[in-house]
Amino acid sequence: MFRGKVESFSRIRRGVKSNGKAVGSHLTMERDRKKGRGKGERTSILIFTLLLLLIAAATASGREAERVTDARGKAFSPGPYRRIVSLAPNLTEILFSIGAGDRVVGVTSFCTIPPDAGRIARVGGIVDPDIEKIIALSPDLVVASKNGTGKSAVETLDSLGLSCFVFDVDSAGKVLEAMETLSLLTGMPPEAGKVIESFRSRLLRLRKSTPREKVKGLLLLSVTPPIGAGGKTFIDEVLALAGVDNLLKEETAAYPRLSAEKVVSLRPDYIFITRGMGEREVARFRKTMEALSGNTRIVEVDADLFTRPGPRVLKAVEVLRKVIGRR
Repeated sequence: MFRGKVESFSRIRRGVKSNGKAVGSHLTMERDRKKGRGKGERTSILIFTLLLLLIAAATASGREAERVTDARGKAFSPGPYRRIVSLAPNLTEILFSIGAGDRVVGVTSFCTIPPDAGRIARVGGIVDPDIEKIIALSPDLVVASKNGTGKSAVETLDSLGLSCFVFDVDSAGKVLEAMETLSLLTGMPPEAGKVIESFRSRLLRLRKSTPREKVKGLLLLSVTPPIGAGGKTFIDEVLALAGVDNLLKEETAAYPRLSAEKVVSLRPDYIFITRGMGEREVARFRKTMEALSGNTRIVEVDADLFTRPGPRVLKAVEVLRKVIGRR
C-alpha cells in the first residue's frame, strides 16, 4: 500500500522534473531568440549609421566640388548670389549679357554699358571704389578685376568679411570663362546658356577663319604721347583674330609709350586710335603721320569696344575685319 503511494509520488516528481526541464528549455530558447534579435537590431543600427556617414561625406565632397575659385585661388560657394556690386565695366557688361543685370545693386562710375547700368547706384572709381558705399548696399558678392581694381580695395573688402571674387579677364577665352563663372554664381539665369553658347560658337568661327595673310598695324590708346597695346594684352588677340599683325607684340611693356618717330619706323599699314581723345590732338597726330608716312591709314575705333574685355570683344574683331577688308 505505502509502496504504491511512494511509486506514484516518485512518478509525479519525475513528471515535475521532466516538465521543469521542458519549461526551462523553452525559456532558454526564448532568451536566445531575444539575444539574437538584439544583435540583429544593433547590426542594423550600425549599418544605418554608416550609411548616414557615407551620405554626409558624399554630400560634403559634392559641395566641395561645386565651389568656385577666383583668380587668387580663393574658393567661393556657387551661390546663387542676389546682391552684386561690380567694380569693373567689363564684368558689369557680362552680368547684363547673361541676364543677371537685376542682381547688380552697385557699379563704378565707368560702368556705362548697357544703358540700364546707368540707373544703378555708383560706388566710385575702378581703382579706388568707395568702401562705405559698397557696405551700405549690403552686397552678398563683390566682383573685381585683377588688373583694374586696386589691391588695397580688395584687401579691405576681404578684411570686412565681404565676398570679393576677383577675375582675370585678358583674352576672349577668359571672357567666355567669366561668363560661365558668373552664370554659375548667379544661379544660371534662363538666357545665360544661349548667350554663352552663341559666344563660344562665334569665337570658334572667328578662330577658324583668321586670315592667313595679315596686314601690319597697331592700336594706340593715346596719341600725346603715343601709347600702344603690346603683346601682353587682350587687344593683341583682337588684332590677330582680325588679321592684323600687331607691330608692338614684342614690346616688353603691356602698354608701351612710343615716339612719333618710332611709330613711323614700324611702317604700319594701319594705325587704329581709340575715340575720346581731343580733336586737336588727333588732328595734330594725323598731320604728323601724313608728313612722315603717307601710306599709313589712320582709323578711329570705339574706345569702350576695344578696351573692355567683355561680351562685345568679338564685335571688335568683326569691326576690324570690315575695316581692312577681311570678312
